[in-house]
Amino acid sequence: MFLAGDIDLCAVPRQYRDVVLNKPGIRCIYPLPTLTLDAIHFTYDIVSTTPYGPILAADTFDENGIPSNFFGNAAWGIHARKAFAYSFDYNTYIAEAWLGEATHIYSAIIPGLLGYNSSVKGFEYNLAQSIAEFKLFPGLWDTGFTITLLYNTDNIPRQRSCELIKSAVEGMNSKFHVNIVSVSWSTYLYAALVYGQCPIWDIGWQVDYPDPHDFAYPYYASTGDFNVGYNNPAMDALIDEALRAKTDAERIALYSRISELGIADCPSFTLQQGLGRHFERDWICGWYWNMAYPDNYMYNLWKWYYQPQAGFDAVGTPPTYPGNYVPVDVNYDGKVNIVDITVVAQAFGSSYGPPIGPRWSFRGDVDSNRIVNIVDIAAVAKYFTKTSAVWTPSA
Repeated sequence: MFLAGDIDLCAVPRQYRDVVLNKPGIRCIYPLPTLTLDAIHFTYDIVSTTPYGPILAADTFDENGIPSNFFGNAAWGIHARKAFAYSFDYNTYIAEAWLGEATHIYSAIIPGLLGYNSSVKGFEYNLAQSIAEFKLFPGLWDTGFTITLLYNTDNIPRQRSCELIKSAVEGMNSKFHVNIVSVSWSTYLYAALVYGQCPIWDIGWQVDYPDPHDFAYPYYASTGDFNVGYNNPAMDALIDEALRAKTDAERIALYSRISELGIADCPSFTLQQGLGRHFERDWICGWYWNMAYPDNYMYNLWKWYYQPQAGFDAVGTPPTYPGNYVPVDVNYDGKVNIVDITVVAQAFGSSYGPPIGPRWSFRGDVDSNRIVNIVDIAAVAKYFTKTSAVWTPSA
């Protein structure tokens, strides 16, 4: 329906990107920086009645299951968590599940937020280190285990993350077994977050408000949204102190420490911060990107060919111009004058990013190449003093 023009906007799952990209009449805006993060989380005390077992008594090892405190034991649970974190092939995951349109992020304090520290490094794919962590268990390497991973049906990235873990972990030891089960979204969400039935689960966070507390709290606080057993009073104190700190400098230092402790404790291991794409039919006007509001706010949108934005009342084939430099009436008042030149000049040198330039103006980007430069000024100058009354599709 989208390809045929029967609908105006369409969410395109990443695996279908190339079915839609560069098709006639469809506009794609990319890259769109996001304030999102996916991570794989651990349940510290898995309920024994879970249908995704078997789950054994605490501290009990058997090749056919895992103990309820496999990830939460105070002495060796950290080795289980880190073993899985090192077993994950992050680069392959991003290449295959995200088509390369994402970045591996090491902690929940992500780029774009106050306190992000690029020098803080976390887990990388390292099978030798993963094996070393598994061997720190009391007898686990010789005994083996069986663990079940879930993903919500049709979620390709989460399915691929399960497959990568299975391939890596089973390849280490013939006594290590990983089962993968596809379930509905509601079952997945309740099993993971409400009932404590998932030993490991993959879920993401979309910014509510662009402050690092909005990520530090759900990922690392003992009462956080994604917390199923992790409880470190030192971490809670850091999160509270960072929230209440009065200067940016204080907060930046504290969130860097939160990142370091989050990696050291490994209640989860972070995967990717993705880039977004927006697809729309080319008659859609008014859409803009807001990382804190990634959905479509329809009251800002209208349907019209804006080539140019003013001067045409007829519905139909959009007009074309020599050189295809449109729209040149950048302030939509039906004439090209010094006001239009000024709009472009004020945005000169800016780009859509990422990151978005502070002087960026989509109106000033006359040739729609996501940067405002001399070509845009020349396009407006070419039609200087023209008005909508003398513009025709053949002019």
